[in-house]
Amino acid sequence: MKEDLTRALQGDAHKIGKLLTPEAGDRRYYRPFAPEKHGWLLVTSAQVPDPALWKWLHQQKVRAPRIREVCTRADGAQTAYWVEDLGDMHFVHQPTLEHMEQVLELRRNFSKSPIPLSISNARWALDETLFLKELQIFQDYADSASGVLAKDCQALAKSASEKPWAPQHRDFHSRNLLFLETGEVACIDYQDLRPGPVLYDLASLATDAYYDVSELFQKRLLREACEVGDAEGWSEEKSKEIFRVTQLQRVWKALGTFGRLIQEGRTDYEEPQSRARIHVTRILS
Repeated sequence: MKEDLTRALQGDAHKIGKLLTPEAGDRRYYRPFAPEKHGWLLVTSAQVPDPALWKWLHQQKVRAPRIREVCTRADGAQTAYWVEDLGDMHFVHQPTLEHMEQVLELRRNFSKSPIPLSISNARWALDETLFLKELQIFQDYADSASGVLAKDCQALAKSASEKPWAPQHRDFHSRNLLFLETGEVACIDYQDLRPGPVLYDLASLATDAYYDVSELFQKRLLREACEVGDAEGWSEEKSKEIFRVTQLQRVWKALGTFGRLIQEGRTDYEEPQSRARIHVTRILS
């Protein structure tokens, strides 16, 4: 399997396996043709998750795919590795209330304890600086940018990044949540997990652009957000306002990403873009 990683770094990953649906970023997944390699996916990416992160997630009773045999190109610009193949049944395929409850429980498990400082992710942050960068991309691809929008983005980055913080997946949406034959729920693409505002992942679920989030789900997520806020000593009104602000930052960030991808020819992101715009209207109404 090590030889396959070397071939992948040379540009031959498509000869090793079938390319799965491309992600928004640089990461690409290939399901191997060879039967003896089934159960694993070949991944090419500029970044590989810290191996210690999976162990920590496992300790938090969070199901996540294991990683093995990492290979890095000589210039360090790209890596290839094998990751456990947990199947293709994503939350987006079966967005039921029962599954939502499992997702919320999974989120509670990894958000309740700080990431150990020995793991590199602990030194990253969903902070004001990162939010400003993300919202700049939103402005770059907005239909009409203005000085007023720039000021709004600056204010939003500041308010949405306020503490308290807890571990956040960072891309917690229906395509990154898998349901296994065992009945378990697993999170994938966890390499960007880091400390951030306590309602960030809930805001990601509420502004999911890959399926139509029902009013029932929105109410359930708001109730969960208020429970998190109550644990922080917030009033219900404060919890609702912080949740609203966090959702707006998250969905504007998504609109920036979708705009960039569509301009690059990824027309498959036009539907998510439309849903994201509906979320903006809901949040601001």
